[in-house]
Amino acid sequence: LTSSDFKAALKDKGVATVDAEQVSEEYERSKPALRKLLTRTQFSLPNLTGVQWRLDHVVQSKHLSHLNEPVFMLRFNILQSNGREEPLEVTCSEEQLRDLYSTLS
Repeated sequence: LTSSDFKAALKDKGVATVDAEQVSEEYERSKPALRKLLTRTQFSLPNLTGVQWRLDHVVQSKHLSHLNEPVFMLRFNILQSNGREEPLEVTCSEEQLRDLYSTLS
């Protein structure tokens, strides 16, 4: 954002011209410090480093006598922004796996 764009945005919001000029000048002087601060406080998403999966076939469960459906066990290896790798384990049905796949692709 340039100083002139910032000044124009302030004027559009009803800030007096003199005040908008002073604020935009201070913004321009403080821009390097603001950028440095933003790089330290920036949110970063974790990185997916690996996936392991397994397919089980559930014939019956404690709640249902005859289930007969596949169950997918997924283990995602996630690298956090602090450099630590953590596993994320998920169990899902075939329909849930298809939904996950379509969401991620």
